[in-house]
Amino acid sequence: MSRFRSEVEKASRERCSRIVLALDILEPSKDRLYEKALWVMREASENVCCFKIGIPTVLKLGLSDVSRLVEEAHDMGLPVIMDCKLGDVGHVNKMMAILYFEAGFDALTVNTLVGFEGGLDSVIEESKKRDRGILPLVYMSHKGAEETFGQTVLSKDGTARKMYEVLAERVKRWDVDGIVVGATRPEVIREVRDIVGPDTPIYSPGVIFQGGSLRDALEAGSTYLIVGRAIYLSENPREESARLKKILST
Repeated sequence: MSRFRSEVEKASRERCSRIVLALDILEPSKDRLYEKALWVMREASENVCCFKIGIPTVLKLGLSDVSRLVEEAHDMGLPVIMDCKLGDVGHVNKMMAILYFEAGFDALTVNTLVGFEGGLDSVIEESKKRDRGILPLVYMSHKGAEETFGQTVLSKDGTARKMYEVLAERVKRWDVDGIVVGATRPEVIREVRDIVGPDTPIYSPGVIFQGGSLRDALEAGSTYLIVGRAIYLSENPREESARLKKILST
């Protein structure tokens, strides 16, 4: 088990929370974005078990200022996922992974469709060297994911199967720290949980604003629910994150 996974589990127990707060905040100025992100983090920190930062925030702030946010998160006792969805060839993926890890990130999301050999193998190897986490995508939360992750494909033995089933079986062999399955499809979460077993954490984005239900995803087998706009667009992130935490604990 990586340090990342241990820290998420520890924070989840201590805060009685399964919420990962996504900080995909839109602000017109760099300074305002940093201030808003830090304010939301501080307000919600007692009600979440992890933070997630996406590429738009990195592009707006730059890795240097994002690294400062990661340090702030660590001071709060919370790990941070970089939602970069790495999806290039191996040597490029590795270079990007190193940059993100050096900025302090505890885990990265990766695009499973790239494949292992010459794609994600070097990233997974690098993460293990540094005791960080890797979270492969098995099914995204938006409707268009049906066109790729939901396609029917032929497996090596000629059997017709859904792409997400094939991917779930594949990442199970990679010894990673969790997988990503959208909360908008509880039936897929349920099927994937059956494939990967009870011990693999499932992270589920797409709740509330994209139509996914916290309770439905949790009951289907999700371990952690990724919530963004419902919290950071709220006038009171502390109260809203506490309210959502309560829903998941009752």
